[in-house]
Amino acid sequence: MNFNDDLTHESELQGDQDTYVYIGRFDPAGFPIVTSRHLHLHASVTLQAISLVPLIAQSIRSEPLQEILIRHEDGSTVCVEPNVDGYIAYLKPD
Repeated sequence: MNFNDDLTHESELQGDQDTYVYIGRFDPAGFPIVTSRHLHLHASVTLQAISLVPLIAQSIRSEPLQEILIRHEDGSTVCVEPNVDGYIAYLKPD
């Protein structure tokens, strides 16, 4: 899924069949550039996940990151995808 840079803080995105909620845009180090106010906890988890990527890549020789999926116990999933400026994160409800 591709996202434009002109997304607003609380926009919802329509996927093929699902609705995705924009969490934020992050720089290559994982620091937030723009995040949704009501999803600050999801943004914190995203920052932690992105900051682990270099450590994991250093430990195991792997292909470049394509996507991070963080599943929550309520059934929702945080999806993080790299883009030219860093990363885009969105929430996919259960």
